[in-house]
Amino acid sequence: MCRHPRRLLPSVKMAPPPPEVAETAVPEAVKTKCFRKLPRLSGSFREEGIGGSRMADSVKKLRAEGIEKRVVQEGTGELPDFRDGTKATFHFRTLRSDEEGAVIDDSRQRGKPMELILGKHFKLPVWETIVRTMRPAEVAEFLCDVKHVVLYPLVSKSLRNIAAGKDPLEGQRHCCGIARMQEHSSLGHADLDELQQHPQPLIFHIEMIKVRVQGGPARDTGEETRPCPALTG
Repeated sequence: MCRHPRRLLPSVKMAPPPPEVAETAVPEAVKTKCFRKLPRLSGSFREEGIGGSRMADSVKKLRAEGIEKRVVQEGTGELPDFRDGTKATFHFRTLRSDEEGAVIDDSRQRGKPMELILGKHFKLPVWETIVRTMRPAEVAEFLCDVKHVVLYPLVSKSLRNIAAGKDPLEGQRHCCGIARMQEHSSLGHADLDELQQHPQPLIFHIEMIKVRVQGGPARDTGEETRPCPALTG
């Protein structure tokens, strides 16, 4: 019997996944360090009272996804029905989770809060996740795993472009976020370049100003706002 030599398929080396998308849990030491200066609030997630059980459930879900929430100031009323189409207007401050805890972005310094319409494929999905746990007038901080903030440098660049009166997608068209991060060596901002090269968990300080449920009246704090346009995919 004639035997034909076995034909071997050429070996293909799969590129390893980017380090920033690894399933990395926030170390306990980092949580303690980031939240140690925040006041302790009794009953922030109490099982009884306004929004108690729903709030407790939302916090448990956040922890399961690698997000830690700490309430700085409790909100008013019940937890809104954050159905798709709901518009949330809030101020935000983004901080590094390292020893210095430097501020990366602050919407109050730019004079305009963020306006986020849920269900519109915002480029940073974790913001939709955390906003859905907040009531009007609530102030809270969220420590988010690296996997949730991989694209933050690109989002930050877009927000900075908007503040400067530029096209928010300048230099970011025609390819996905991960490809852009690998293709371009610089985002034009030293702090964002450093964060892109050395990703880490980030802290989002959120001050909820207004929530307008689709088809319903707005619930707000009475603060006059001129929101920053939302970024969608």
